[in-house]
Amino acid sequence: MLEFRKMHIFWLLIVMLLVTGCGHAAVENVTDDMQESEASDTKNPDEETEPIGGVETMEYYTYYTSVLSKDLEYRLACSDPAAGMMSKQLEISKDDGESWETVEDLSDTIHNYPCDMCFVTEKEGIVLTDYHSVREYVYYTDDGGKSWTGMYPGEDDDIYSNGVSVTYDAEKDIVTIRSTAKISEDDVFEEREYESMDHGKTWERRAL
Repeated sequence: MLEFRKMHIFWLLIVMLLVTGCGHAAVENVTDDMQESEASDTKNPDEETEPIGGVETMEYYTYYTSVLSKDLEYRLACSDPAAGMMSKQLEISKDDGESWETVEDLSDTIHNYPCDMCFVTEKEGIVLTDYHSVREYVYYTDDGGKSWTGMYPGEDDDIYSNGVSVTYDAEKDIVTIRSTAKISEDDVFEEREYESMDHGKTWERRAL
């Protein structure tokens, strides 16, 4: 009888150990699954995309920004076009973007739709536009944005051109614009690149 009780207790202990061990493993698996699920649902703030090329869209405005220094930056605030009309306000900041002052309302000065902007100096800047009924797609200022001159870097037989980007190489002191020119009524477009050695006053085509 004593032998039977010993064997009974022995097997009871074995069963308890097995049950306890399985229960512990199950808890670990659930915990691991929950951790993996939480990790997959957690957004890494470093993965958020930052505005590229000084272009930022907020609510009903798109801002094209050109930073010359911490104490001087320009931005062109363009509203969403409505019935073919677009508000274009050139603004300046001298406190690292904390506050902005209006330089000039360019709504009736710069035609078409702006797509990029670059100031080379405090006074000299270029605004690039997409085609919207007006042939000139490059606008140049040498008085800090108060007045602008429209121009068409391209060929005489082009139908029109769309601006793509404008950049400034400070080391070489060269401004470069990229554009696409419509050269045929059959919707044939040609990629172009033009350089300026005088900060945007004149342009020469560069072979691609």
